[in-house]
This record gives sequence, structure tokens and C-alpha cells, in this order.
Amino acid sequence: MPIVVLFFIGLAIYFRARTLAKWDEARITDHLHRKNSEFISKEWRPFGKGWLSGGIDRIYQVDYYNEQGQLCEMTVKTSVLSGVYYTNDRVVQIVRPEDELVLEELDDLRDENRLLRLELKKLKAH
Repeated sequence: MPIVVLFFIGLAIYFRARTLAKWDEARITDHLHRKNSEFISKEWRPFGKGWLSGGIDRIYQVDYYNEQGQLCEMTVKTSVLSGVYYTNDRVVQIVRPEDELVLEELDDLRDENRLLRLELKKLKAH
């Protein structure tokens, strides 16, 4: 009998943790969308910055793209009642303007290549 009780307690703890993690991700994603940023991923950090005064808050390392398209990471502390608090918000990868120009030129070249292939196909058909 005690084994069955322990099993159900373990199962309840597992589902509680999974549910809270989903809610945390939704809260973090919503917070980033309000900053015009795009959520990439989160990783639970039980001993992250602020864990000593944590209480019931959970701590995550979050990766995201900011509104300039730069890859960033931050440490996030959150719970159902406390909201989203972040520290160590920093840019990991800077997007240079010339990188954006290269991508635009690449798109133009792909479009031109597509048009040339269509023209070549028409010429072969005649």
C-alpha cells in the first residue's frame, strides 16, 4: 500500500512541475512579445541567479531575438503569483547591417535565378 501512495505522490509532483513549466513558458513568451521580441528557448536553472531568495519562484535561462533581430539571453525568475523578472539581459550575437544586405542580395539572386530557369524552360519548349 505505501508504494502505491508514493507512486501517486510522485506522479502528482511530475504533472505539477510540467504544468508550471508550461505556464512559465507562456508568461515569458507573453513578456517577450510585449518587448517586440521572439522567444527561442528556456532551460530550467535551479541554482541560477537569485536562487537563495527564491521562495516558490523558478529560474530559467532564456534565449530570444530582440526587436533588432539580435540573439540575446537572460536569466528569468518567475512564478504564478510574482510575474516575470529578469537579470543579466545581454546580446549574444550582434546582427551587422552588412549581414542583412547580404541576405537581401541573396534573395534577389534567387529570384533572378528562378526567372532565368523559367525563361530557359520556355526556350527549350520551342
